[in-house]
Amino acid sequence: LQHTGLLRPIPDQIRQEIDDRRAPLYKLTWKLDDENIPRGSTLDYLKSTLPGEDAAKEAKHKKHYVTRSDTNRMIYFINPKCACTTIKAFLAATDPTLDVDQTKIGQDGAFSKVDRIEDVPRYPDYFKFTFVRNPLDRLVSCYLEKIIGQKRWAEIFGYSPSFADFVRVVHGIPDEEADIHYRSQYLNVTDDAGKLVVDFVGRVETIQDDIRTVASVRDLRYSLEHFRKSEGRKPYQEYYDEETRDLAGERYATDIELFGYEF
Repeated sequence: LQHTGLLRPIPDQIRQEIDDRRAPLYKLTWKLDDENIPRGSTLDYLKSTLPGEDAAKEAKHKKHYVTRSDTNRMIYFINPKCACTTIKAFLAATDPTLDVDQTKIGQDGAFSKVDRIEDVPRYPDYFKFTFVRNPLDRLVSCYLEKIIGQKRWAEIFGYSPSFADFVRVVHGIPDEEADIHYRSQYLNVTDDAGKLVVDFVGRVETIQDDIRTVASVRDLRYSLEHFRKSEGRKPYQEYYDEETRDLAGERYATDIELFGYEF
């Protein structure tokens, strides 16, 4: 490019070289403002290949944690601790192309080959749905399964916290640093402007009716088998006192407002 002249009219062979991306890198002059770059020159053409504002925004588009069923043209936006194993099992049963070992459903890693983080707006013809849960109930579930049952906290900190200690710590962890199991649910189902990107929001509290609604969109055979269902657990309200209820309510205020929950 230096030999042919950056500011001269671009030769056809140079245009072809740029279009074919033969060079991985071009070192360009920084001494010229846009108005001083001749139109139709090699430098002008090179600048035209850079992403424009719209392309740059698209490149930075928010990505989501999903399971995508191409056979059914459905995308499930995954919120952990919201019956996600049960819902993914429903999808796997209705889409044989999903790479899921049916005998391992209910075990960790059963959906590792189908869960993904991707730019969902590339699928405008897909039905997009999610399931949410009362965030205070979800926090109790996370505490009992992950912190007490799997001893994840003890592995990191060396002790098992009380529920009140757990709530206080979670309250102080911003979502960008939070574990996915207690991160706010709205983050995975909204765009950068906070607008919902799903067509349907189901609730764990009404999962039987809501999964039937999802199935009816594509005329799928409706079947729902519960996995990892908690047994013998007290109502979630009994785990809270006034302090922890207020802390959790403040921590998940957006979830509570957006999805219409209350204590």
